[in-house]
Amino acid sequence: MKGPILLLALSCILFFACSDDEAHKRVNKITISVDETYQPVFEQLLKVFTSSYPLDTLIVHYKSEQECLEDLLHHRSNLIFVTRQLDEKERAYFKQKELRISSLHVAKDGIAMIINKQAPDSFLTKDQIRSILSNKYTRPYTIVFDNAGSSTLRYIQDSILRTEAISPQVYAAKSNAAVVDYVASNPKAIGFVGLDYVQDTSGMQDNSFTKKVHVVSIYNDSTKEFYQPYQAYLALKVYPLVRKLYFINSEQKVGAGTDFINFICKERGQLIFAHAHMFPLHMEIIIRETNLNTH
Repeated sequence: MKGPILLLALSCILFFACSDDEAHKRVNKITISVDETYQPVFEQLLKVFTSSYPLDTLIVHYKSEQECLEDLLHHRSNLIFVTRQLDEKERAYFKQKELRISSLHVAKDGIAMIINKQAPDSFLTKDQIRSILSNKYTRPYTIVFDNAGSSTLRYIQDSILRTEAISPQVYAAKSNAAVVDYVASNPKAIGFVGLDYVQDTSGMQDNSFTKKVHVVSIYNDSTKEFYQPYQAYLALKVYPLVRKLYFINSEQKVGAGTDFINFICKERGQLIFAHAHMFPLHMEIIIRETNLNTH
């Protein structure tokens, strides 16, 4: 089987709009910080956006989630894209400064757990994943993330480990692509990466994973089934490792940032998220059952 037993069909846009303003009040240049996990899909978003909004200038930096948040708090970027909302302390800072902040989720994706093709653990429960992360599993693994300030590491700590300490056998590979390469060459490594980094880029099959590594199937305690991070399973909320992508905007005047937010929350932007195997949150989604040829 090359994919799930479900297909996504995209139809009409639901809604999202920001207020417009007179042209003379506009700010046509903005600095944006983006969680580096999403660089591939944002490269596509920016390519289409800049062709449609030639008067807008977006200066985009790809960084760890923690660095993106620091950019916002220190006013180095007025618009960031990260996988969590501001916490209470961060919101209080902007309230004290009397700065307006807006935020909203735009899409969601799955975190893929990957292993070397020679490794035996291609089906795991969350309890087993927790034991691997805390260095209590029957087989020792080197655990690989992109970097210490990454959204992926934070998500795994919050949703899987919770109060348990992470294993000392943790390696920072500096990027999601480097995580895939490290796991592909090390049989005793397990990595966690953004979904876009494990998709087959050969163009031969639209719904298959890279052949460099195995993508682990993870057990859902409610459905009693194992799932891989296919788009339909994100939509149905059965794949266990799912998170949302948010924009957080501190731009005080309507301008390039508003244009970009509108673009990604409307049909063209949402379709780009869908083509990147993420789940768009501002489109109506129709899920249909289908039979897949497993031969």
